[in-house]
Amino acid sequence: MIDQRLTLAGGLTWQEQDAVDSRFNNIFLSLTVKRGSFFFNPNFGSRLHLLLRAKCTAGTEAKVVDYCTEALQWLIDAGRIKNVAVSTSRDATAGRILYTVTVTWGVSSQLTYSSFVGVV
Repeated sequence: MIDQRLTLAGGLTWQEQDAVDSRFNNIFLSLTVKRGSFFFNPNFGSRLHLLLRAKCTAGTEAKVVDYCTEALQWLIDAGRIKNVAVSTSRDATAGRILYTVTVTWGVSSQLTYSSFVGVV
């Protein structure tokens, strides 16, 4: 019988890697799909697209944190993750706000996703 728990690079097993990939897909889609555009669940997605023409201010930076947290709340409610931490940094010269989302589940399992929102 072949063992289904093949060990991958980094010490993860095949099944654990599938779980990480699934969580990453959930995070990616939750942050990139426009809130209200998913026909099956109008509350799915984020409102980050509303900030595309916003000014690069501390208030806009705070909205990025709120919108990311709001978009990922369903993963906490579903028990797929335990915690979401969002950090941001402004780059006014390039006209964008970089955000980094760190998601924690289990004791020491973390996943980090970074992207940016273009602002004026």
